[in-house]
Amino acid sequence: MAPVLFSDLGKPAKDLLSKDFPVGTVKVELKTVASGVTFTTKATKNGENVSGDMKSKFVDKPNNLTVTSTYSSSNEAKVETALAEAVNVKGLDLGSVISFSPNTNTR
Repeated sequence: MAPVLFSDLGKPAKDLLSKDFPVGTVKVELKTVASGVTFTTKATKNGENVSGDMKSKFVDKPNNLTVTSTYSSSNEAKVETALAEAVNVKGLDLGSVISFSPNTNTR
């Protein structure tokens, strides 16, 4: 077993002092992959306020296609698509973003 690097000795203590650990706020983030789709769920509780979102990301590597959808607790839905090197043209990237908020009926 190799010896521990000197810079790693105090890393846990350094993280406690340098990373942002908010007091009174609880944050949870879960990430999993199923059938090639990455799901990320985030939730934050600050006092009585609770907010969160769920994000799913699908990557089709043979076709250079990425589809990302996000649903938030503020009742907003967003779908992003990206097609890299579209129509076999190097450097040509196509993308679209569609968002919808049923509460305000805005797109």
